[in-house]
Parts: sequence; C-alpha cells; structure tokens
Amino acid sequence: MGDAVGFVGPTVVNRPSGRRWQTPRRCHDTALCSWALQHRQRHFLFAAKGRTRCASARQRTALVGCSASGGSAPAAADLKVQLTPSDLGYMLKSCKRCYWLKNRHKIVLRTAFPEVFSKIDAAMKKEYHNQPIQEVAGVPSHWPSGVIDCSDAVELVASTEIEVPSRSRASVTISGKLDALVRFDNGDLGVIDFKTSGHDVEKMRDMYAAQLHSYAMALENSAVAGRDDLVLDGRPRRVSHIGLVVFRPSSFRSPSATDVAADLGGSVDFVEIPRDDAAFFEVVAEAVDVVQSEAAPEPGRWCGACRFVEARRLINL
Repeated sequence: MGDAVGFVGPTVVNRPSGRRWQTPRRCHDTALCSWALQHRQRHFLFAAKGRTRCASARQRTALVGCSASGGSAPAAADLKVQLTPSDLGYMLKSCKRCYWLKNRHKIVLRTAFPEVFSKIDAAMKKEYHNQPIQEVAGVPSHWPSGVIDCSDAVELVASTEIEVPSRSRASVTISGKLDALVRFDNGDLGVIDFKTSGHDVEKMRDMYAAQLHSYAMALENSAVAGRDDLVLDGRPRRVSHIGLVVFRPSSFRSPSATDVAADLGGSVDFVEIPRDDAAFFEVVAEAVDVVQSEAAPEPGRWCGACRFVEARRLINL
C-alpha cells in the first residue's frame, strides 16, 4: 500500500538525467528471450558479478524453470504455481494479462492503495475482535456459535502444495493475509473478510468467492509453523463456513462547523459464501493455465494498466 506508480520487473530501466531513454542492446540469448520479442518488450542487458544476461531471460529462467541452455517451457509435472488469494478474487477476473505478467514474470504496475480503506479495515477488525459470531448483523442462524479472532496471530496463511484435480501434474501453494478467523464451538473454523463496497450481494459473492476459498484451503493445508490451533485430534480443522462483512458508506456527519470530529456512517451486510471446492478448483485451473501460457493473454476490456501501457507504446514512450 502507498507505493508510487511504477513498473517493477525486467522491463524497467532508469532514465539518465537530461537524456532520452537509452537505446537497448539486443539480447543474444534468443532461446530465452524470443517470448519477449513477440510482445514488443524492451531488452536491457543485466550485468552482475561478472555475468551479463538479459533481465527478462533471468526472470523467465527463475519463474518457469527454463534452463540457461534450452529455454523450453517446464514439463507439466514440474509446474508449481504460487497463488495469492486477493489476485484470484480480482485480478484474474478483471485482466488475465496483468495476472500473467505478475505471476509469470513478476511485472507489476503498483498503484497507491487509498489509505481510507486500510483505516476502515483496521477499525472493523478492532470492532469485531473477540465478538461472538452470532452478534454480527446478518449472520445466518445456521452458522454455529463461535468467536471472531482478528489478532495478528491469525493473519498469515500459507499452504503446503495442493494438487489441482483437473490438472493432475500441476500443484499450487497459497499464501496471503487473513482478516478474521472464526473459532466455532464445535471445533470447526470459519473465514471472514472485511470489505468496503457498494456492490450488490451477488456481485460481491461472485467477486470474492475464490479469495475466501483460498484462505480456507490454506488453513486446511497449513504450512505455517506453530499453528497448533489449526489441528484437532491430529487432523486439520475443517473450515466449514466463509463469508464477507461488507460496510456500505452512505453518510458523513460533523456535529458542528467548529468541531474537528466527524463520523462516517452507513450500513453493514453479511454475505455468506457457500463452500464449493469444485468451482474453486475450476478458478485455480484457469489461473494455472494463464501462468503456464507462453503467449500473453488478451488484456481485460476495462484494464486501466493495459490501456496505459498501450497509450505509451502508441506515442513511442
């Protein structure tokens, strides 16, 4: 959060003061770099510790397991993809090209995340920490009784390798940050994520189902050391329920013109997301296919990052 706008990855080069962009020297490692030439990416020779090599070739070797001599794509049996829950929930749906660039080549357009959302998220965590789940407005009556834990101790989630049923020779790992864990009295667990949004319930459910399923899978296949609370009788605890607590801002109030205090008002909805692991693994299989692809996918129709890049290309920047 709070990063300045800029590209991170092999296509970035510093611009010397008072000079035009340096003319790049063509990379001679054509076996490794032909992919980049196809997509009109700039090439810059990377020199470090006495070795000179194209930065994009270095990225491709590291990310998809290509050998320095061959450059072929990894065999399906070797394909291991790291998933980030928030990317599955938004980026994969909105722009597969951006998802491909980030997860295959570590190229990211970083934009500043509005601080107000972080403040609201922190305030919601503080409000709901140690609250009984049944006291949260809108929680269905069939949810078991339990307590919400928003502490730092539950924030980090990371999984062991998980096989993808429809991609039998591929596996994924999941890592991310969880907003809240629910400890049900029956021994099961629940996952809650806090959102600030004006979208309707169905859109919220569709947009964030994969993200919450990712957290659930990571908890059920945890690789985080010392998390004995995720185990019951020697077996991983089941994540039986997942959902969103959605704050919908609608009003602003200041007691008086001279008072510096102010309140942001609105309503809270609870969006239950039924566990559907089959549908989740379809999304995971799609993510694996995107990352595995040699060619860049088409950009998302409304992707601002891709529009920005295309505009720069058209005016030769």
